[in-house]
Amino acid sequence: MRVMTLWLVGLGFSAGLAAVTALFLTVENQLTAVLWAGNIWWRELLVIAFGAGLLWLMRRRWPALPANAQSAMKRLKTGQLSTPRELGAELAITMIILVAGAGVGPEAALTAAIVAASVWVADKLRYLYFNFAAWRRAPWRLLHPTAYLVPYDPEALPEKRTLKHVMMASLIINGLVVAKFLLQQWHQPQLRMVLGTSAWNWQQLWVLALALGVALLYQQLDCRLQTGLAKIKLPLWGQVAVGAGFIFLVAQVEPALLFSGQHSVAWLLTMQHAAPWLLTLLAVLKLVFMRLCLNFGWRGGDLFPLLFVGLTQGFALAAWLPQVDTMLTVAVTATAMMAVLGHHPALAAVMVALFCPLTLLPAIALAAAAVMLGQKMQQKRATD
Repeated sequence: MRVMTLWLVGLGFSAGLAAVTALFLTVENQLTAVLWAGNIWWRELLVIAFGAGLLWLMRRRWPALPANAQSAMKRLKTGQLSTPRELGAELAITMIILVAGAGVGPEAALTAAIVAASVWVADKLRYLYFNFAAWRRAPWRLLHPTAYLVPYDPEALPEKRTLKHVMMASLIINGLVVAKFLLQQWHQPQLRMVLGTSAWNWQQLWVLALALGVALLYQQLDCRLQTGLAKIKLPLWGQVAVGAGFIFLVAQVEPALLFSGQHSVAWLLTMQHAAPWLLTLLAVLKLVFMRLCLNFGWRGGDLFPLLFVGLTQGFALAAWLPQVDTMLTVAVTATAMMAVLGHHPALAAVMVALFCPLTLLPAIALAAAAVMLGQKMQQKRATD
């Protein structure tokens, strides 16, 4: 009875987190569609200026927000839990940044918020397990934001580890299913979108070496860009103002480079036959725009922006190599670039696979494995 109740309550909590995530993405998409409709320059200027003002006010109160997944995990390991007010501020600041057109993604803040909320849920479920009789007398205790929490103890109930792992897996799957269902019901863009067909063969896989070379060139560009931007020291208001200026400039030059890049992937289908130099220029500009936003306080995730950069450069490279299967070139280039520019090769492979035919999975896996091997060899040389 206790385990079944624990599981059902856990399913309810995970569904609630999924609903909040889906609602956040839906509201962000709807606000963006309304405020940016028509490409009217003066309205875009008002949106960016108003967003900059709100961002400045919010970050004066919470200078460390929005956080990223790494900082959230670091705080978790040191026992520093986010308060409900901080979680709300995290999502509000991220909403402002995204709707104002910054070239970053929502995944960093959402991951940080979900990590913090998941810790709270886990503490509540432990309270339920160890105080089942008391909970039955007062079920409302599970909704109290700051009390009736039992922190994690690695020495407690070691014989229940299998049960814990099974329950965690089921709650994660439940959350993903609920989020996907709600996003479909609310007519939001789906994450998986195949960009083309493929008839590749193993003899064409030599293109992977070229893709790795291109990824290393982008890595050098990115390192120099970050080093140069790190030398610029501005007060908060100056950071926000400069970032807003770059957002407005990009909005006038090429609006498709605004936002995270997720919704611009479909735009790539109309641009894939453009001149290779133009596609390369767009990829470089997107990378530079993302770094400018991150450096000047318009923080967010880099997962979707780097995916957009990799896919765009992949189509540019494919245009230069018409004898090679187009989607093969795009897949291995995007995977290599995402992995080299800062993401774990496995995560890069998963993200790229969402936009490619399933027949390309072996090539994507090889690209990720090649980068991973190169990184391990580099780490070994650094320690010798």
